[in-house]
Amino acid sequence: MTFRTPRAAPNRKRRSSMDDEQRQQVLVTFGFIGLIVVAIAILAGGLGAIYYGDHLAAVATVNGVSISKDQWAQREAVDQYRINTVLANLQSAVASGAVDQQTAAQEQQYLQQQLQSLPQNAANELIDGILQTQLAGKMGITVTPAEIDSQLKQEATTPEQRKVLAIFVQPGAMPAAVATPSPSASASPGSSAAASASPGTSAGPAASAGPAASAPSSSAAPSASASAASAAPGASAQPSASPSPSAPTGPTAAQKAQAKADADAALAALNAGTPFATVAKEYSTDASATSGGDYGYITATNTVDQAWVSALFKLPLNGMTGVILGSDGTYRIGKVTDIVPARTDPNYAQKLQQAGVDLTAYRTAIQYDLIAQKLQTAITKQATTGNIEQVHAWEIQVATSDAQGNPITGPEVKASHILFSPKGNPSNASSIPASDPSWAAAEKLAQAAAAKLRAITDPAQRAAEFAAMAKKESNDTTSGANGGDLGWFTQGSMVAAFSTPLFTGTHTPDEIIGPVKTQFGYHVILYVASRPAPQQRVAQIQKELAAPGASFAAIAKANSDATDAVAGGDMGWVAPLQLQQSIESVLFGLKVGQVSAPQTQSDGIYLYEISQKEARPVASSQLTTLQGAAFTNWYAAQRAKASIWQSPNIANATPPAS
Repeated sequence: MTFRTPRAAPNRKRRSSMDDEQRQQVLVTFGFIGLIVVAIAILAGGLGAIYYGDHLAAVATVNGVSISKDQWAQREAVDQYRINTVLANLQSAVASGAVDQQTAAQEQQYLQQQLQSLPQNAANELIDGILQTQLAGKMGITVTPAEIDSQLKQEATTPEQRKVLAIFVQPGAMPAAVATPSPSASASPGSSAAASASPGTSAGPAASAGPAASAPSSSAAPSASASAASAAPGASAQPSASPSPSAPTGPTAAQKAQAKADADAALAALNAGTPFATVAKEYSTDASATSGGDYGYITATNTVDQAWVSALFKLPLNGMTGVILGSDGTYRIGKVTDIVPARTDPNYAQKLQQAGVDLTAYRTAIQYDLIAQKLQTAITKQATTGNIEQVHAWEIQVATSDAQGNPITGPEVKASHILFSPKGNPSNASSIPASDPSWAAAEKLAQAAAAKLRAITDPAQRAAEFAAMAKKESNDTTSGANGGDLGWFTQGSMVAAFSTPLFTGTHTPDEIIGPVKTQFGYHVILYVASRPAPQQRVAQIQKELAAPGASFAAIAKANSDATDAVAGGDMGWVAPLQLQQSIESVLFGLKVGQVSAPQTQSDGIYLYEISQKEARPVASSQLTTLQGAAFTNWYAAQRAKASIWQSPNIANATPPAS
């Protein structure tokens, strides 16, 4: 029998109330620490979200690539620096006399507009830069850091400048120092300034000449590019392309020979020791003649004439050119009186940073500029080299707006008029009392003119006499210069008193209507024709084109509103990328002899036909167009296909401080 020693019972220690309290305190402490950690995490997350929203959030995406607010702000700073640099250079050019005040004012206005549009422009430049880099990559086009360095150095370099004395002899022009300038705003009969307020008087300032179209990246590179409405009845209505008075097409052979002789005489006088200022005042036709030929400082990129500028930059100090015939037919002589060497600013990068410009962002902007240039070169080369598949195209345009851009919503009438105003002044006619004898005198003249014209039974002879009388007698000098022609107009574009007789009743071509009284005087009207609203016109033209044996050219000549109507709508040969994609896709989708469906564009409804299709070299006239338009049209199509999102409020937003 085995005896086992009994196991001793465990000695269990009683837990005191003090242990429970300590444990609770530990748990509370850990819980409090946990709450602090959670609070810190929430605070950090909130701050992170704010920072992300202010700096890293996307303002645009391009094919999945995001553009952050910081990138946007940095690009805006780059653009602002570039524009301010151009403004500073422009002021220096004005101070040196290289740029006149008027040119500088126009350029400054354009640059100020660019400054106001910085947010939207900066976003668009980033979008274009990213998309163009993607497109370039597919074509094997890249930009190296060395190329960026080279461009950056070029931007940091002030080019060589040369102070020039100049003599220009333009054939047919008088020496500027002796010519008597005509008043700058003389109100001569027929001038737009003197145009009386009457039917057909066009209104509106001329379009100002802004800077030339920039590179497709829309970047503002730091180099300065030199770049009364009188109330007609109801509004204004006149032909979109009124014939202008005949003008000389260029200098005569005798004028060219005289200019050459004058330039040679000027050079001979200079070589004989006659002071430059004296010779310039005697012979030069340039405005600088009045200041002794002082043309100011120029750089090698001056565009006045390549041959002359190139010759000047090959001269030593105080050297003088011979007589140089420019591409514009002007004879030029130049003398270099000062040379300011080119200088590279070694602190250019520091200046960028001091101006708040991120150097990496600036290099990226340069990269995008170079990518755009390389893409443009490549696309233009593809579009102009070798035999290109082309179509010979024809068009008919049915205008949907008048010459002033007002929509054409109803039928139109074509008419001419002769205006007889009280005291011969239509602009003040409304202020002359009806009892004034001048109103009766004007009416009598109008009645006599109408009677004389109605007595002519031959329509062609009547129209010819009407045009002659309008030129001689009409107080509407604008339309009068064109034989009284008002072109096509709608009823709403003329005052009711004038238009109502034309748009009511039945009229025959070359019918004389009137005299018709308006607040401008008495009008004798020659009714020419009428036509329905644009949509109905298109339907009628389509019907004519569908008839057996119809001639597209003949129908275009009779109906088209395009400037090429006189040539039967002949657009000539069209190569890919010569026109915008919407037109190109229609033309190249047609078969020879096929007429397109109506194509609505901003200025009208178009019908197209192609008469030939073949591979051929581009003509010289096409080459000029393609060099300017090929890349623009190609890139517009690529941009339309890309997946681009942009914040809807970006135009009015302010980027964060970088």
